[in-house]
Amino acid sequence: ERGGVQWLEALFEASWAHYRVGQYEQALGNLITLSSPFFRDEYFPEALILKAVVYFENCRYHESLSIIEDFESIYGPVQEELERLVNKNIAATEYFTVLDEVRKQNKSGKKQTGTDEILERILNLALTDKSLKKTVDSISELEGEMDAIGEKGDSFKNSNLSKQLIEQLKAQRQLLISKAGLMAKAKLDFELGQLRTLRANGFRIKYETTAMEKDFLEKMLQAGGQQSIVKNYKYSVAV
Repeated sequence: ERGGVQWLEALFEASWAHYRVGQYEQALGNLITLSSPFFRDEYFPEALILKAVVYFENCRYHESLSIIEDFESIYGPVQEELERLVNKNIAATEYFTVLDEVRKQNKSGKKQTGTDEILERILNLALTDKSLKKTVDSISELEGEMDAIGEKGDSFKNSNLSKQLIEQLKAQRQLLISKAGLMAKAKLDFELGQLRTLRANGFRIKYETTAMEKDFLEKMLQAGGQQSIVKNYKYSVAV
């Protein structure tokens, strides 16, 4: 349903379906919605690739190349930063620390810019994973329990029972932090692989577009004049 949790994802998948059956205007309409300022915190890098393909199919080579250049300028640095994070020789707990910083920024309302903002979106995606979210919530609950014990009276706070409880809670928290860190790293690995594939597809589109432009220019020279290659769009007055 419109406005539901999976609405944007459904909108994006529908764009591919429209493209497959040649409904290019509907595909572009969906993609314009995804790229609107209202959804600037969402992460759909493949949307630019699809947009470039739609323009390529309609022989609008200049627009297609322009979109691929935009994609490269936005997501090239993001891939480099993801590779830096994934290839770091750090413990799983460090990945949780990175994730936790994003979580705290979300609560404080602090906004990032540029590459950092997109990385934040990727880490926010990780937090939407149900298993990871439950693990992070469990860590928060354990921290709340430890804080609650610390606020009790001195007689209980300094008792052996209190000390045993604190030790057990700390041990459990550390286990969950390691688990959450491994899950966060797996998510970063997955998104890095997806981004590599999309950039490779972008280079292929760029190559094919340049080849088609070259072919058109050769035909135009042979014909000795200007030729039109842009396909006509099918317009409709339906509201």
